[in-house]
Amino acid sequence: MVSSALSANRALATLDWVVSHTGESFTLSELSRAIGVNVPSLMSVLKSLTDAGYLIRHPEDKSFEPGPALLAVGLVTSAQHRSFERLGEELKQLSDTVEIECFATVAVGDQTVVVAEAGRPSSYSPAIRVGFRHPFMAPIGHAHIAWDSPAEIEDWIKRAEYGDYKLNRDEINEELAITRAQGFAVVRYKNVDFRPSTALETLAERPRDRKRHDAVKAAVANFSSNLKFVQPKAGRQYESLNISAPVFSPQGKVLMSAVINGVPRVDGRDVLAHAERLLQMTRLLTKFGGGQPPKEARRNR
Repeated sequence: MVSSALSANRALATLDWVVSHTGESFTLSELSRAIGVNVPSLMSVLKSLTDAGYLIRHPEDKSFEPGPALLAVGLVTSAQHRSFERLGEELKQLSDTVEIECFATVAVGDQTVVVAEAGRPSSYSPAIRVGFRHPFMAPIGHAHIAWDSPAEIEDWIKRAEYGDYKLNRDEINEELAITRAQGFAVVRYKNVDFRPSTALETLAERPRDRKRHDAVKAAVANFSSNLKFVQPKAGRQYESLNISAPVFSPQGKVLMSAVINGVPRVDGRDVLAHAERLLQMTRLLTKFGGGQPPKEARRNR
């Protein structure tokens, strides 16, 4: 197994922290505390990132913020995955239509990262911002994982298990089958908070700390105890719902997941109408980016 370089890990941790705090800048000491790297070691990392244009250092307060090289990376990514070009515009239109906050996430390893958001958060959900990270482990992320292989799904489940805490695989696989069949997932969250993301930030300070890994899993387990997969029925009332659907890449993989966040108390008819509007948007983004659902992608190879 090839081991990762310490300096590379520190550079990635620095960039992750900076880009996930949109509109903010950080001094050397603030970054040192945030990512858990001592000042002398971090200085050389920051110099390399600044010299390469990934960070900018203000001449007066000596703080650091994202540089033009990161913009270039973003533009190249947008050009390669054209769905991102229209993402902001489409999310805004969807949010205006349903009058609820909407956002999109990408899965990066064992985390999901918010890459775009639009609209005002409702009283039924925490506010979301670009760069916000959440652990990507069962049973959270149906729209991201439902079309993956059985082995990838099993890894997603195992990431959430620790000690005596085990998940019901039959129940989860049934939920994923429903998600694939209808093209979207509806989940009810009750009394949600930021504990999983807070635990994730704490882990970033000491990524090899086993106790902190377990703390993330415990936070997700507690978060998930207030989660229920829902199949909306007309005539029934629902509240505190998230509706998610995937955007596919040309290879038939899930490129991102779009979410209607914090649906207030509504009839099941309205939930299904919101889901249909979300599907229209994700299908449009899939088509615009040259993407294909998994079966079509396999058929065209």
